[in-house]
Amino acid sequence: MADIELVIKISEKLACEGFERPFTEEEKSVLIRAIGNGIPLPKGHGRIADIDEAIKCIEDVEGEDAIWAISLIEWACSKRTIIGADKAESEVEE
Repeated sequence: MADIELVIKISEKLACEGFERPFTEEEKSVLIRAIGNGIPLPKGHGRIADIDEAIKCIEDVEGEDAIWAISLIEWACSKRTIIGADKAESEVEE
């Protein structure tokens, strides 16, 4: 069975402290619900970035400097990438 990348939402406390000790039954239940409600990322997805923060890097660009906006967007997104792109099966090295 193939792996999937899944986005889940859990408390910061559980994410930071929960893995340092055995989970309580309540924490197990929270994790199971989070996985069940998770959002699967599509195969071959591109980079997932905090675009709002990336845009802040370039929102003051005006006039002739705007020609560089595409490069700036690429740079800003690269600095704010949260999850890297998923390689297509044909790109995966064996």
